[in-house]
Amino acid sequence: MSMRTAVTGLNASQTQLSAIANNLANASTTGFKASRTEFADLYSADANGTTPGSGVRVAGVTQIMKQGGLEFTGNTLDLAINGNGFFMLRNSEATSYTRAGNFRLNTDGVIVTASGDPLMFYPPTIPRDDQNNSTAMTTSFGVVSTGTPNNPTSIDANQPLRIGEVDYPLTRLDLDRLGVLRATYSNGEIRAIGQVVVATFSTPTNLAQLGDTTWKSTFGSGPAQLDAPAAGDRGTIEAGALEASNVEITEELVDMITAQRNFQANAKMITTADQVAQTVLNIR
Repeated sequence: MSMRTAVTGLNASQTQLSAIANNLANASTTGFKASRTEFADLYSADANGTTPGSGVRVAGVTQIMKQGGLEFTGNTLDLAINGNGFFMLRNSEATSYTRAGNFRLNTDGVIVTASGDPLMFYPPTIPRDDQNNSTAMTTSFGVVSTGTPNNPTSIDANQPLRIGEVDYPLTRLDLDRLGVLRATYSNGEIRAIGQVVVATFSTPTNLAQLGDTTWKSTFGSGPAQLDAPAAGDRGTIEAGALEASNVEITEELVDMITAQRNFQANAKMITTADQVAQTVLNIR
């Protein structure tokens, strides 16, 4: 019995070490969120209530969604959310969410992640009555990506500005703290062409990890609630910056030492239980 109990401790410590190893491996991954291992005891009392316990189990590996530090890069399409929320991504197969804002402009005029997933925007429309900024967007219209003008669901970041019969090509893209995307054209004119969508969830720790620092919604996380940056409890956009991993290396190393000692203690328990069994077998 004691040997089997110690085995559960070995397995639990191994899971904890695996989670710590993953955290440390992603200490430099943009937008990464650390995880922690949570344990629960196993107990099954006999009729007399004298069973000392049956060991431990891993109750779950929980994500820690606190914000990482902001690292300023100066690159126009490097974006960070300063506060709550996730960038919304959508490809032909699924919708996903990320805190990693290292975006780029592809050859089709689409602002995408390193994996090629388009970043979602609200299209430009009539300014809100309660805002003085003439380039502010409403968010009552459908969510779109940047892209070719031939697509009723996209806006084209590469599309030139046509005035009369003259096309003025794009020379620069900029975003402000409200996520408004502005295009500057060769004639010096500036036009707002979209606004970043920010998604929030009732329980973001229950989002399912997809890899590439992206998540998808689950029943436990609740559905995505979409709005513009700074709306409600949503954070603002920091252009020219990236959110660093929230892994605290010192804390992870301390946890690693603790998990290692737990593993060694349970291994010692197995050795002791084996010695006791051998002693019993050697009784004559």
